[in-house]
Amino acid sequence: MQSTYRLFYSTWEILVTLCIIFTAVSIPIELSFHHHIFGFENSKWLVAFIFLLDLFININRIKKEKRRIKCDDIENKEWYRTSVLFTDVIAALPLDLLFPLPVFRLLRLFKVLRLHHIVVAYQHSMIKYAGSFVFIVFIFWLTLALNALSCGWHGLQHAHFHGDFISDYINSIYWTITTVTTVGYGDITPETNAQKLYAIFVQLLGYGVFTYMIGSVASRLLRKDPARVRFEDNVDGLISLLHFKSLPAPLRNKVMDYYKYMWRNRLGYDETAFLESLPNNLQQEVALHLKREIIDKVSLFKDANETFKREIALMLKSVFITPNNYVCKAGEQANSMYFVVKGELITLSADEKRQLTQIKTGDYFGEIALLKNKTRSATIKALSYCDLYALDKESFDQVIIKYPHIEKLIREIVEKRERNYHG
Repeated sequence: MQSTYRLFYSTWEILVTLCIIFTAVSIPIELSFHHHIFGFENSKWLVAFIFLLDLFININRIKKEKRRIKCDDIENKEWYRTSVLFTDVIAALPLDLLFPLPVFRLLRLFKVLRLHHIVVAYQHSMIKYAGSFVFIVFIFWLTLALNALSCGWHGLQHAHFHGDFISDYINSIYWTITTVTTVGYGDITPETNAQKLYAIFVQLLGYGVFTYMIGSVASRLLRKDPARVRFEDNVDGLISLLHFKSLPAPLRNKVMDYYKYMWRNRLGYDETAFLESLPNNLQQEVALHLKREIIDKVSLFKDANETFKREIALMLKSVFITPNNYVCKAGEQANSMYFVVKGELITLSADEKRQLTQIKTGDYFGEIALLKNKTRSATIKALSYCDLYALDKESFDQVIIKYPHIEKLIREIVEKRERNYHG
């Protein structure tokens, strides 16, 4: 039911958005050129109906959401009442149908403010592509502005009026772009005081637009990628260390290789710090989403419920191992289980002379450490850069004490694995 409601509202928003864009383009053209786009002379009736229906749909939506989430929707209702409801009501009034005056047609343009809220909402939902989306939105608003300014200029000038819509519109767009960009070839010039004042306004507006563009581009160029920032900070730290301490060349190269790998693989963020910045309920949801694929592959947890998996996901800590280094060695106290997110490892005998098994992405090892107080029976060595999740026994015990039936199931699986291993 909820998904159907969201699908309906998303589809309706797309329809309203197209209607608003059509209105924002067609009304200035209609008032300035006395021309109906695509010949839709009766489009104002359709627009009036959609805007009026949209007003009632939004009011009904706020009421439904108020019943669903009380506290957040009180804020949403207040936001709608103060910032959107007024413009929705003005745009929905059928005054232009009752009184054929230009000023009443212009009231429909109040709906453009609603378009701003729709665009901002989509921008928040497409945060992954925020940079590209901001550029597209800027071009979109600039196009609407150029159309409106061109229509304004056509309404003021008559020297280049041909009576042909296409030619007149192209001339108006041409003048607007050359004026906004401060090129001004001089072939179309303002003559009356009104035209001169309008030209001054457009030039100042163009100056402001280009100032914004240059500032925005400069800001984005200076805004560094977090992974690159961390890489450069790490390299600076290494250089500072080498001024006071000497490191052998092979070890220095290993450190640099590690920094480069972390940067190239976009690992310049701290997952734990990010999760800790969220409230507890969001921490569990995000952690489970990031780690579900790994957790679902573990047979120990296959019968566990969703709540248990959420808590376990929050306990998993990122571990990074460089090539030819050890995760653990035979004889060490076993106190953690590991999940391989990416990389390749091998299991070696205690004397490291014999390879027992190979561990790849998606595998896990060390599960016996969660329930048995034992030492490691084998050595685990990384063959490549390895990203792991570690679940230590202390954290596991804090969670499992609340789920005795799951503990019983896991204990049975571990004991069966031990029998098979020794058998």
